[in-house]
Amino acid sequence: MNDMELPERTRLGEDQLRVGLEVASIGIGSVNYRDDTVFLDDLAAKLFDLPAGMEIMRDALHQRIHPEDWPEVELRVTCLLDPGDVDVLNLTHRVVLPDGETRWVRTRKQITFETPADGGRRRPVSGVFAVYDVTEEHRSQEQIQLLLGEMNHRTKNVYSVVTGIARQMKRQVDDNGFVDAFVERVNALARNQDTVAQERTARADIRDVITAQVQPFIGKDPGRVMMKGPRQPLTADTAQAIALSMHEMMTNAVKYGALSQEGGRVTVQWSREGDARERFVLDWQEHDGPAVTPPEREGFGTKLLDMFTRSALGGEVALSYPPEGFHARISAPADRL
Repeated sequence: MNDMELPERTRLGEDQLRVGLEVASIGIGSVNYRDDTVFLDDLAAKLFDLPAGMEIMRDALHQRIHPEDWPEVELRVTCLLDPGDVDVLNLTHRVVLPDGETRWVRTRKQITFETPADGGRRRPVSGVFAVYDVTEEHRSQEQIQLLLGEMNHRTKNVYSVVTGIARQMKRQVDDNGFVDAFVERVNALARNQDTVAQERTARADIRDVITAQVQPFIGKDPGRVMMKGPRQPLTADTAQAIALSMHEMMTNAVKYGALSQEGGRVTVQWSREGDARERFVLDWQEHDGPAVTPPEREGFGTKLLDMFTRSALGGEVALSYPPEGFHARISAPADRL
């Protein structure tokens, strides 16, 4: 056998090429510029919802291209048909089918030119193109961009919260206690991020958000904090505000309130109230702790609680100090959740 000859088994026949294109889901079409017609194989015809195996006018195919994408496609094709420009086109665009369905396709096209007998300007005579569906790929890219945008938003939001906490603490906490107090609150943020990240919908349930903040304080005695309320999904910003609010009240309860002594308990209850302008209401009530007396001045934790409630929830917080137990009520428009 001549070294330059390929054995029969290495040559791809027409049937093998056809099967290969089918496996790769690539449609093939050809263009006749003399007659201004297009010929599509079965898969290409299916992508554009046009007849297969017959000559159709180019305009019929062009009409399937999304109106918003057509100006760029037209410009790129015009350049392609110029013999002095590129002779290969790579293009991704949308196709609108007669039933309104929109899909994304990627096309690679090459042109064949001829020179007139009189030696005039070369002109296009034919073209061949491969086309395949990239709708799922494009949707995945959109989802990635959406997630990147969400991550960017959350990062900026966390940065704003951290800097806000730091500024408040600088005015309220002495240098000796600053680091520990600051780290505690950053840890509360981190726990909330873990809770939100576990939810594929990016809307964590309020019970999970509160539990993540309560657990480090009560350990193996979960009965000391009772939670009551319906399932309530929260946006990432709202979850963050509620998590930090819970951290502040848990810290206060453990240091000075009901959880600072044996038998003390806390009830956290939430609900929706009202009809026309529905509001979300969360009540924190402490029981069986030391006798409560109102503070002489507004503390650092109280300022943070008010800051979280107003900035993220667009709501307000009301604090009361009856002798039998500290009570806090957070109220906000339900549509902010």
